[in-house]
Amino acid sequence: MHELDDALLLKQVLASLERQLNISGIKKVGKGNEFYIFGTNLDSGPAIIKIPKDRIFSNVNDAYIDSRVLLDQEFALMRHARMHGITQVPEPIKDIEVAGFGALVMSYVPSDDSKPDEFDLGKLLARIHTIEPADIQLSAQEKMEIPELIATRLWRRWGELDSVVIDLPALPPADVLMNVLEPIRRSKRLLHMDFREANLRTEKGEVLAILDWSNALIGHPALELARVAETGETGKKFLEGYASAAPLPAVTPLIETILRLDTATMLALVFLSEDPDPERAPAAIDRVRQLHNRMMEVLKLGLD
Repeated sequence: MHELDDALLLKQVLASLERQLNISGIKKVGKGNEFYIFGTNLDSGPAIIKIPKDRIFSNVNDAYIDSRVLLDQEFALMRHARMHGITQVPEPIKDIEVAGFGALVMSYVPSDDSKPDEFDLGKLLARIHTIEPADIQLSAQEKMEIPELIATRLWRRWGELDSVVIDLPALPPADVLMNVLEPIRRSKRLLHMDFREANLRTEKGEVLAILDWSNALIGHPALELARVAETGETGKKFLEGYASAAPLPAVTPLIETILRLDTATMLALVFLSEDPDPERAPAAIDRVRQLHNRMMEVLKLGLD
């Protein structure tokens, strides 16, 4: 049970919202794994209010996340994106506290849930990668540069995966992974890091808005392209769209494999624990093994 599933607490939160926004009539319109989404009408028009289910998030992928930090971050990044010409984000209206919870108020963006045009989607991601990165501490960054971050969280998540998967092979030492990833250290671009259809608002295939900046990082664009590729929602047209707006990031095959393994490990844990899916979990575990084998073959041969 989540904190906000308590009826009395939810009533207090909504009452505080009504007082601070000078409104009445808030209703729940959606939810994700970590947030509830409410709808209301402001003087400026329809609005969405995003409120965390819990003040602190903890799961097998990430042990401790302050939900208020995530909302502050999302508010700042939406403002930053819009200031730099990325109009495909909701307008951030208010970032407030309600009865001990954070609450993010943003403009409502309609959607017909149509499949996004892949070329335009790739072009949008490239544009995000080319704007000046925001000068803020990002939650998912864990105060580390990308080589240290990937090695640290891969080892942490690998331990979680090893506790539930039989005969999971061992990872290379963290310092070996960091050394391989050293060439991408200096790239400092804004990465959304959850660029998938569930976080898009579309109309007749046109992307009107990208939502949820909780996983955002400052790093090398190849990290995000590896994540997008591993989710399996895009293909050749997406990459063509990206290349029309910015050069496709070039990294060695070994670096790309490690970046893909980072995402594959996260997905395996999601399908095993956070959002259990008995059909997708076995395939996700197989993908982890495949990428691990590819990584170890290159490391042993010293070809990369």
